[in-house]
Amino acid sequence: MSIEGLRDSRVLVTGGTGSVGSALVEELRRLGAREIRVLARGQSLVSRSSSAADIRFVEADIADAAKLADAVKGIDVVFHLAALKDVAACEADPDAAMRTNVVGSANLLMAASNEAGVRRLIAVSSDKACAPSGVLGMTKALMERVVTQIAEEGARSFGSVRFGNVWGASGSVLKRWHESAAQDRRIDVTDPMMTRFVLTPREAIAHLVALSSRSFAGEVVAPRMRAYRLGDLADVFAQERGVAVRVIGARAGEKLHEDLVSKDEALTARTEGDFIVIDARRAGAGMSPTTSADAERVSATELRELMRSW
Repeated sequence: MSIEGLRDSRVLVTGGTGSVGSALVEELRRLGAREIRVLARGQSLVSRSSSAADIRFVEADIADAAKLADAVKGIDVVFHLAALKDVAACEADPDAAMRTNVVGSANLLMAASNEAGVRRLIAVSSDKACAPSGVLGMTKALMERVVTQIAEEGARSFGSVRFGNVWGASGSVLKRWHESAAQDRRIDVTDPMMTRFVLTPREAIAHLVALSSRSFAGEVVAPRMRAYRLGDLADVFAQERGVAVRVIGARAGEKLHEDLVSKDEALTARTEGDFIVIDARRAGAGMSPTTSADAERVSATELRELMRSW
């Protein structure tokens, strides 16, 4: 299936009312998808009153297996974005994180594998799934494993894509800082030396659309991403908004630097255009581990431009 093939496809987007999900829905409309189903518990970012006949809302919890079976009927392509992805929320309620990120994902994958017409499923994971240290990363790592298992057992074109932080997405540090700045003219920074992979919503959508033409067999795919230092972002934010900065120390489940490809995964990793492919079924190309500490850095000037455009 080519990118142009999306024009005639019926597509399901889980988590389609989030910031990235709603942008993906709009891009799919622009590309001319025949039908777009949006599965979410609410419709805050995609208007319920939308006049577009090609969008059908399915209000359901991702853990509702019966609703998922109905949602995938007649679907060609699934983009799975639904997740509990706030680090603090996952640490506070591991059961909820497990229910959404693992059980819900497994339910969706089983429903999709039982629907003969589903040609491709792309599950959005996180760099936190690599050598995880917290609940969010652990549940995302388990999700990746479930994707791989079901893809292999059913010989289906299912795969995972690891993203870093999406600029300005819900739950992002920028969201928290904007709220904090409005309340008490101060922002909290965990550790200024932390580095994080980042991509813009436009980049995230472009990667998802590009991967819709790729044949998967359970692999984990990660785009090459740049990174920023948290202290640099905090300095720019403070200068732009005229607020104070308070360093509070790392939270539970947080790393100093994020991993994209671990030492063990590097043994089975290879490059494929703009992506790194982690595939345990075949030998890799002898890559080195990839961390946000070693990634190309987003400059303070670029951070300022991104912040002003957000």
